[in-house]
Amino acid sequence: IIAAHFLMLWYVQTAAITPPSALAAQIAANIAGANFYRTCFACVWLCVPFYIIPLWFIYGSLLTGDLPSRLIAFVTIGLGLIIMGAASNRYLRGTLTWPETAIAACAAVALLVPWEPLNWVGGALASAFYAWRVFVSTRRVERPQSQPS
Repeated sequence: IIAAHFLMLWYVQTAAITPPSALAAQIAANIAGANFYRTCFACVWLCVPFYIIPLWFIYGSLLTGDLPSRLIAFVTIGLGLIIMGAASNRYLRGTLTWPETAIAACAAVALLVPWEPLNWVGGALASAFYAWRVFVSTRRVERPQSQPS
């Protein structure tokens, strides 16, 4: 029951950044002299993890599990948020192509859904994706050496 109460408390806090009230977004828009609705959209976009993490309170072992399962959940969420950030910004050790962005987004979703078999698939996909990005970013293009004339 504590997980349900914590979920409600967590989602009540989102009223500060989501329309129609969005008090924090309204203050930020007034300070910056920006459009209120564009500022709200930016707030919601930047706070996507704010909406995902509470699902782990209910469906995962983040609050109610033993210490090893909590640590595994914490690492899974952290890796998922890093890969989601890479997909949403289209950047991880260099600019991502659209197929790479799609792969990163799929890996992030698989990691952030609180279901352990899917988390393993997401972890494998995220690891392979990161290894690919390391390979692509560190490979050097060999240029033919100019011949002395």
